[in-house]
Amino acid sequence: MFYYSRKKRLMLFQYLLWIAIEIFFMSLFYTLYSHSVDTTKDIIQTFKSSVKNTSLVLLLPYSVSWLYFSWIDKSKKLEELEEGHSQETYSSHMVPFTDEKGEVKLTVNSENLLYLEAADNYINVHYLIKGTLSSFMIRNSLKNIEQSLSNQHQTVIRCHRSYMVNVEKVKIMRREKKGVFIELEGDKVKNIPVSKTYIEQLTKHLF
Repeated sequence: MFYYSRKKRLMLFQYLLWIAIEIFFMSLFYTLYSHSVDTTKDIIQTFKSSVKNTSLVLLLPYSVSWLYFSWIDKSKKLEELEEGHSQETYSSHMVPFTDEKGEVKLTVNSENLLYLEAADNYINVHYLIKGTLSSFMIRNSLKNIEQSLSNQHQTVIRCHRSYMVNVEKVKIMRREKKGVFIELEGDKVKNIPVSKTYIEQLTKHLF
């Protein structure tokens, strides 16, 4: 039973059935043995008595075993829940950035991420660390990054052919003679231009 439970999940009815079968065969063995020693004994009565005594003897160890298996099962479920929660938290709040080969080069908490800026065959990821503006350069295209983030991180939006912004960090969007610009949280963060191609898409996420 121990080895079976390690390979497959043991259900309650299977456990009870296992106990019943073991009690039956142990009682049968004792009954046949007793009858062979003393043939005057009533075989039916001997079997009933054996079943009763065997059940009482096995009650304690099997009760402990059932508690053990229950504890193992609950521990596994708790680990699965914790693992699932950790993965969900990670996927929701941590934004991964890969290079052109698909290798993760940088992971930033979405609360710190400000914007991405294209620079030839590279992108600069701009983010805040303890309130200080920082950046990290990765060899990749903004188009590839946009596609990789489109499903899981819909707050990082394309606003220009050279920029993507974290809409949760947008403080102001204003229209000037030169076009539309947005201001992000943080000191010394430059204004980000918004092109006509992406203004409708950006507006949908802001309002």
